[in-house]
Amino acid sequence: MDRRYKGDECFYAAYFVQKDKLRSLIATHEDLLIRIQVWEKDARKYFWPTYYIEVSVIDLLSWVTHSLYRYATGEEEGMRRKYYDAVECLEVLCDKFEINNYKLVDYSAFRPLRHVLSEEDEYLDDDQIAQYISEGFRKIDLDLINYAERGNAPACWKLIKEGANPNIDPIDGLERGVAIDIVDYSPSFYCFFLDNFVQKGIYPNMGCVDMLADLYKTAMTDYIGDILKYKA
Repeated sequence: MDRRYKGDECFYAAYFVQKDKLRSLIATHEDLLIRIQVWEKDARKYFWPTYYIEVSVIDLLSWVTHSLYRYATGEEEGMRRKYYDAVECLEVLCDKFEINNYKLVDYSAFRPLRHVLSEEDEYLDDDQIAQYISEGFRKIDLDLINYAERGNAPACWKLIKEGANPNIDPIDGLERGVAIDIVDYSPSFYCFFLDNFVQKGIYPNMGCVDMLADLYKTAMTDYIGDILKYKA
C-alpha cells in the first residue's frame, strides 16, 4: 500500500481510537511513523515547509489521551470510553515495541500547527526580551513563555524546576500569565467532531492537517499546561 494512503488510514485510526484497525495496520516499528499529505492550501495556511507531516502513532494517541483527560471520570460514556481505549492502545503499542512513553517530549517541530496564516519564529523575539529585562522581568520567565509556545515540554519542566514563574504578563500587565494563556486552547472543535463520530457516526468535514492541528493544540492545553501549573 502507498505509504501516503496507509498514513491517512493510520491517522484516522489513531484519531478516532479504532483499536482493531490500528492492530491490523501496525505490524512493525516502522509502521508507527506515518506521513500526512500537506496540500498547497495547508502549506499556505500553516506555513508548513514540506509537502508532508511525519508524526508517530504514539504521539497521536498521547495527544488524544491528553485532549480527553477531562472526560476520564465524567458522565459522557462515549468520550470516557474513547479516553480509556486510547490509554489501552498506547500501553499495548509501547509494550509491543518496547517504547518508554513516560519521558517528556519536545513537540517544537509541530509548532506551525498553532499558527494559522503566521510564520513567527518566536513569541517573544530577542528585542522584546531585552526590553522586558530592562523593565525588570527575569529572563528565565520570558524564556518559559517561548518554550511553552513551542511545545517544548523538557525545557518547560527544567525552567519550572529552576524557579520560572508562568504567571507573568510582560505584554499587557494582566494577572493571567502569558505562558498559560498561550497553551489554553479551547478543545471545542476537536471534541465536537470526536463526539459526533462517537455518538452520531458523523465523519468530520475537515482535512487531516486541520484535524491534526486542532488535536495538537487541544493536547498541549493539558500537556504543557500541567507543567506550567506544577508547584515545586
